Formats: sequence, structure tokens, C-alpha cells
Amino acid sequence: GPLADALEDAAALTGAATHAAWRDGRADVAMHNAMGYLRGFGHTVLAWLWLDVAALAARQLSAGAGDAVLLRGHLTAARYFFAYELPLVQAWLAPVIDASDTFATLDPAVL
Repeated sequence: GPLADALEDAAALTGAATHAAWRDGRADVAMHNAMGYLRGFGHTVLAWLWLDVAALAARQLSAGAGDAVLLRGHLTAARYFFAYELPLVQAWLAPVIDASDTFATLDPAVL
């Protein structure tokens, strides 16, 4: 479904960022872009967990099992995460994929 497709896209971006982080062998660039990488990676993992929660909630709702209000809440929370949080992965990973050296070459005097 659409949530699984969005997770697949985020996982592909995370894989590309992982490869790109060490593509040039520049540890300084990789380390300076680590915060964006960790945020993107973390949100990709959270999306996987929310997809699992949503799938279980949907199965329980279909079976008429469990607290329907709570299960619908789980589905709503998952949809929220995929609509509002998961898209941030692309912005966080773009500098990693592009091997941005903005921070690695920053002159502290300009601060």
C-alpha cells in the first residue's frame, strides 16, 4: 500500500546516503553530515515500526478484535507519521547524498 511504498522510498534514500557518506573516503565530511544521516535513518526505522503497528491494527479491526477506538488511533498516528514526519527524511539525507562540505569547510571566524 501507500505507506509501504513510502517506507520503501525512504529506505532507498537511506541506502543511498549510507553509500554516499563514505564514497569519497572523507571522514570529515561524513562526520559533519552525521546529524542529518542519523535523523533520516532514525525516521526510516520509526516508519518501519509504525507500518508494523498499522498492519497489526488493521488486521485486528478486520477481525473485530481489540479496542476499535484505540486501533483507529494507531492507524491515524501511523498516517500522521507518514504524511508529516517521513517526508523530512529526504531533506535530512540530501546533504549526505550530495557529500556537502558546508560544515567541514566552515571558517569559524564567520560565526
